[in-house]
Amino acid sequence: MQGRVRGSGEDRISILPEPLLCHILSFLRTKDSVRTSVLSSRWRDLWLWVPRLDLDKSDFSDDNPSASFVDKFLNFRGESYLRGFKLNTDHDVYDISTLDACLMRLDKCKIQHFEIENCFGFCILLMPLIIPMCHTLVSLKLSFVILSKFGSLSLPCLEIMHFEKVIFPSDKSAEVLIACSPVLRDLRISQSGDDAVEVLRVCSASLKSFTLKRTDHDYVGNGEYTVVIDTPRLEYLNLKDYQCQGFKIVSMSEYVRVHVDVVFEVIGGTVLSKRNIICDFLSCVSNVRYMTISRRSLEFIYRHLELKPRFKFHDLARLRATMFSNSSPEMLPVILETCPNLKHLTLVIRCFDSTTSYKDYFLCGTLILVLGFAGIGS
Repeated sequence: MQGRVRGSGEDRISILPEPLLCHILSFLRTKDSVRTSVLSSRWRDLWLWVPRLDLDKSDFSDDNPSASFVDKFLNFRGESYLRGFKLNTDHDVYDISTLDACLMRLDKCKIQHFEIENCFGFCILLMPLIIPMCHTLVSLKLSFVILSKFGSLSLPCLEIMHFEKVIFPSDKSAEVLIACSPVLRDLRISQSGDDAVEVLRVCSASLKSFTLKRTDHDYVGNGEYTVVIDTPRLEYLNLKDYQCQGFKIVSMSEYVRVHVDVVFEVIGGTVLSKRNIICDFLSCVSNVRYMTISRRSLEFIYRHLELKPRFKFHDLARLRATMFSNSSPEMLPVILETCPNLKHLTLVIRCFDSTTSYKDYFLCGTLILVLGFAGIGS
């Protein structure tokens, strides 16, 4: 019979070694992992050997069910066994009891992977509660969380930091959180419109990949939002920002790949000030060899180049750009003139239907050109 070992009657999955079965169960939510205990006597307590808890508040009915469940798990396995913890919750700023209760039970655990995914409003994360696990954390992922004030931190093992709509208490706290992670390699920040950070400083000697998204139009800041990037080993930079007033790139890897989807908004500024901001940004990425440019950014660059035609991307070898089918016919030649050493161009053409909403556009086609032998690069 398919799925069974011939002559034994035992399914093939159950004969796998227990460490491998526990590894398989680690990819499931804890609720689903527990359900496997009814399969057979061998599976009855197998989920308790999974060194990871993935809990969802909606799976429980009591006031602090998650905390009680954590207690039972730790009493059975011991505090040093747990390596991963994820809590899916729906608390806002007025209800943090469940989160705090869970974190207080993890103070002696050597947590390596910690994640909070909040799906309703914002929940407050009291930073002192995660300090005991800071020395072992490898990945930290937070979603719709308000960070409380904190002092000095040390995250010596942290490699992955993903923040989705996380509100920092101050500019300095965001800078410290990044700088205190000496082996950080992957940083993703999607900032909220409620975040009051005015200068985001990303300073890391180890960072390899950085993604920044800031697309909320109800930003509460004073219109002076700036990003400073000092990452000498950075290999991938993804910027999707519709609120920024300026970028300052101190250092990046020579072979960094850059994805640009940036729209500059100067609140109360002049045309000249806006032009200077765009000029400063283009200067920051002028030495990039590999670049992807969104339709929005391409139009911004094109309008700027009409005013300052001498600007050049001297080192750009590969470019992927998106534009509308009804864009100005002068746009592509102007862009190409700024890239004297371009060897490979991928042009994505999108068709826009003016009778429908602004987001209703579709792919017309993709044009790939190898320019090295066409004389365009000369």
